[in-house]
Amino acid sequence: MEQMVQDPDHGLLYNVGAKLYLGRIFAADFSQFLRSRAEAGWKRLSSQVAEGIYQLALGALYDVQLLAFWGLRATGRGDHRGSPGGSTEVGDR
Repeated sequence: MEQMVQDPDHGLLYNVGAKLYLGRIFAADFSQFLRSRAEAGWKRLSSQVAEGIYQLALGALYDVQLLAFWGLRATGRGDHRGSPGGSTEVGDR
């Protein structure tokens, strides 16, 4: 990744924008974020499931979000666009 943003001759993302260095985001904080995003889409996500998603993805934030997205989508119930009638509990299958 560093080569993509720092190499002026070969870096595809050279000089595209400012680099942001994120510190570690702890499991409890990120699982709360996942739960709030699920609720915004009219789905419920338990703390245990949210923390399990974080652990399965080994804390890699992009992977955590991707796994959470497909987990919510794979419930097969409810309206993924977020209608009140589409509420479902994730992880109860």
